[in-house]
Amino acid sequence: MATERRPYALLADSFWREPWPARAKLAVANLIAYLHDRWRTDRLTAETMFPIRIGWREAGSIFGGNSRAATLQGVVQVGCCITCSWAATPEHLAFSWPKWLFEQRLVSALPPLTALSESSSIDHHHQGREEQSPPKTPETDATEPASSKSPAQSPLLNLLSKLDGDLAEKIAWLADTGPQIEVDAASYSKPVPSLTVSYYRRYLGGERRFKNESEKAIRAARVAAKMGEFKLQGLI
Repeated sequence: MATERRPYALLADSFWREPWPARAKLAVANLIAYLHDRWRTDRLTAETMFPIRIGWREAGSIFGGNSRAATLQGVVQVGCCITCSWAATPEHLAFSWPKWLFEQRLVSALPPLTALSESSSIDHHHQGREEQSPPKTPETDATEPASSKSPAQSPLLNLLSKLDGDLAEKIAWLADTGPQIEVDAASYSKPVPSLTVSYYRRYLGGERRFKNESEKAIRAARVAAKMGEFKLQGLI
């Protein structure tokens, strides 16, 4: 008689700290449970687990979306968060996530990730949060008033260059806080540059809600690029 397998998946308690979009985090949790259910009910092994084929209806339940286009958008978002490989065909989604085997304690060492080769498919190989260079700040005319420039062009960014945080975080913070700085500078007769540095130092001592702006921008660009590929391939 076959040994009964555990009816639950393992999830690290640090999962809730992952700085992923809410939709992607929910989809990853769904995916963890779905893969475990398939492993348990289909009696799969570490050798036969991946690549696993997922019908589009099931994929919609896992990754979200009432259409194939919306589902594929969810798949791309997940691919920007975890190290996985997948291929989309008109019939199904082929998916491989070797680290899942390690996290579920089905293997003792992390298996390598390989690209998939489904016929008539688009193949994707994602390495999760890859390091990317932050966008460069465009050159601006120093004679133009700071208040008339966008945050990405503002010379106030130069004042923050030696402080913690990447360019995307500082741009997002300045876009959010800049108007208040101008109001306070006028109200208290304080120079804008000194208030900018002071307020940003205070921001660094808090929760830093714009800390992941670079990662968000990279994910958004990837999703947009992949959706364009899907349209060209006729999958959506």
